[in-house]
Amino acid sequence: MRIAISADSTCDLPRELCEKYQVAISPLSILKDGQSFKDQLEITPAQVIEAAEHGSHITTSAVNVSEYEQLFRSLMSDHDAVIHFSLGAEFSTSYANACVAARPMEQVHVIDTRNLHTGSALPLLRACEMAAEGAELGDILLEVSRIIPRVCAGFLTTDIEYLRKGGRCSSAAAFTARIMGIRPSIDLIDGKMEMGRKYRGSLEHSLKHYLKDRLSDPAADLSRAFVSHTVCDPKALDTFHALVREYSPFKEIILADAGCVISAHCGPGTFAVFYMRKG
Repeated sequence: MRIAISADSTCDLPRELCEKYQVAISPLSILKDGQSFKDQLEITPAQVIEAAEHGSHITTSAVNVSEYEQLFRSLMSDHDAVIHFSLGAEFSTSYANACVAARPMEQVHVIDTRNLHTGSALPLLRACEMAAEGAELGDILLEVSRIIPRVCAGFLTTDIEYLRKGGRCSSAAAFTARIMGIRPSIDLIDGKMEMGRKYRGSLEHSLKHYLKDRLSDPAADLSRAFVSHTVCDPKALDTFHALVREYSPFKEIILADAGCVISAHCGPGTFAVFYMRKG
C-alpha cells in the first residue's frame, strides 16, 4: 500500500527529514500588519521576530479547508492513503478544517497530535519510518495513537510577553514574571499550555537547571528526543547545545529550529525539549 504522510508546518520537522520521507507540508499563515505570508515559504522566523520587535502586529492563521482539500486530492492521486498530522485542536482550527476537507475522502486520516512544534513531529517521524518499512496502514495508525499520549512537551521562554500577546498566559502572570526576573517553563498537558517551573538568574543558569529537570525524568523513553529553539543569540544557542550534550541520556537527539508560527507565539530565545515517556 502506498501511504503518503503530510503535516502542518507547525510540526517543524527538519527539512532533511521531510525530504528523506517525502513529507508534504501544509503551511499555516503569518499575518504581519494584516498582510499574509506562508510559514517558511514567504517569511522566515528571523523576519517574524524582527518585525515583532519593531512594533509590527503579528498574528497567525490556520490552513483553510480549500487548501487542505487541494493537498489531500493531490496526494491521493498517486497514493492509496494519506495520514495527515495536524497541530493540536486546542491551539488552532487547522485540525477541524483538515477534518472537513478529508470527510469525502475515505482514505485520508487526520491525526490530532494534541501538540505543537516537535511534539507533533515525534509521532509523525515514527509513522514515516513505519511507512518506509512497508507497515500496514492500520498498524501505523495504532502506533501513532499509542505515541501521542506519551509525548512529553515543554519549553523555557525568556520573554513571556509573546505568550501574553497571543493569549497563552494572563497579563498578571506576565507582569509577575517581568518584575521578579522569572524565566517560566511552559508544559503542554492534555493539549493545553500550563505554567511549569519558574527559573531565575542568568540565561545559562536557567537553561542548566531547566535541562537538568527535563532530562532527568525516570519515565523517559530514551530512544529519541527533539531539542529545539526559536531565534536566539548564537552564544546562547551554543550554551544550550553544550548543556544538552552534557546532560542528555537519549540515544538519538534531533536538533530542530522553530518555524514562524511557534516563533511568533513564543518569541526569541525560547528553548525546548520534547520526548516520549515509556509506554
